[in-house]
Amino acid sequence: MCVWGGGNYSILKVCGIVESYTSSCTTIELKRPLTMLQIDRVLLFVFVCVLFQTGTANPFGDFYHADFRCEDWLSYTTEDFVRMASNGFQIGGNMRTCRIFQGRPDQACRWYVKYNIHGYHMNEWTGLDSEGEPWGTGCCSSESNCATALGAGSWLKERHKDICCGPPGVCVPIVFVDRWTWGYPNVIPPTDTTPLNRKLDYYVIHHTATPECSTHSECMERVKSIQDNHMNKREMWDIGYNFLIGGSRSFVYEGRGWHNEGAHAKPYNDRSIGIAIIGDYRTTEPHDGIMDTLKELMKCGVERGIVKEDYALCGHLDLSATVCPGNSLLTLLGGDEFAEGHACVSP
Repeated sequence: MCVWGGGNYSILKVCGIVESYTSSCTTIELKRPLTMLQIDRVLLFVFVCVLFQTGTANPFGDFYHADFRCEDWLSYTTEDFVRMASNGFQIGGNMRTCRIFQGRPDQACRWYVKYNIHGYHMNEWTGLDSEGEPWGTGCCSSESNCATALGAGSWLKERHKDICCGPPGVCVPIVFVDRWTWGYPNVIPPTDTTPLNRKLDYYVIHHTATPECSTHSECMERVKSIQDNHMNKREMWDIGYNFLIGGSRSFVYEGRGWHNEGAHAKPYNDRSIGIAIIGDYRTTEPHDGIMDTLKELMKCGVERGIVKEDYALCGHLDLSATVCPGNSLLTLLGGDEFAEGHACVSP
C-alpha cells in the first residue's frame, strides 16, 4: 500500500507482498515544500506502488486481487488464499468479499477471517463464526490455527467459499442480495419454514403495490418494510415472496428463496416460486432491466432443476381475485418473450 504522512515532513511508504506474507516497505522522507526532484521521486514511487498492488480497485477503495476467480476456488492452495486475501487485498464475488486480518500479539486469535457485504455497510468488516456464518468473532477454527496466517488461510479455503463468493448455484448475470445484506443490522429470521420438496410447476408474478425504489439502499429499506408488514400485520412466518426484484440496477432480493414455500398465492404456494416486482404496475410498466432480470431469474430456477422446464407463468390475478400484479405488468408477461410455451393454465 502507499501511505502519505503529514506534519513538517511527509512520509511516502511503498509496501509490496513477499513470500513470508509480511509487508516489505520502502520509505522516503520529503521535506516541504517539495523540490522538482522530490516530485519526480513521488511519481516514481506511486508508479511502483501501483505495480506492487497488482489488484483492481473497487468503488469502496479496497483492492480485489487480480489473480482470484470464484470459479477456481477449489484449485487454489492455502498459500494462494493467504497471498490473495491479506496485506490489503480481498477476494470474493456477488457483492461479497473476504479478507484475512492480523490481530495483536497479545490476542489468542492472532489471525482472523472477515466478511464484507458491499453496497450497504461497506467496509464494516464482520467476523465469521466457527460455522463460517457472519457476525461471529472472525477467529479461525482453533486457537492453534489462529496463530498463523496459513491457519487462517486454510480455514478460509475449507469453510468460506459460499460466504465469500455467494451461495452455490447462483446464476450469472443476476446479482442476488441475501437476507444478511438487506436485513442488516437487524436481521429477522423466519419464525417457521416449510420446505419445497418437489419440482415446481409455476412462477407466480406479483407487484408489491408500493412506491418503486431506485437505489440499492432504498430497495433494501422497502424489502424490510414489506417483511415487517407481512410478519407483524399479516401474521406470516416471514416475508411472503420467494424473491423480489427492484431498483435501477435490477437486483434480486432474497425472500424465502428457492427451497422454502412462500405465502403469496394460495393454494399454489407449495408448487410455485413467487416473484414480486417492487412498485405499483397498474398503470405504469417496470423498466426493461427489471424484465430482463425476471427472465434470467426464471431461467435460473429451471437450470438449477428447481422449476420444471414447461412451467406455467402466471400473474397473481390469474389465480386469485386481485388486481396484482397490475395490468401494465401483466401485459408484458403475456408477450411472446415470456408467455410462449409457458401459458398460465391452472389445474
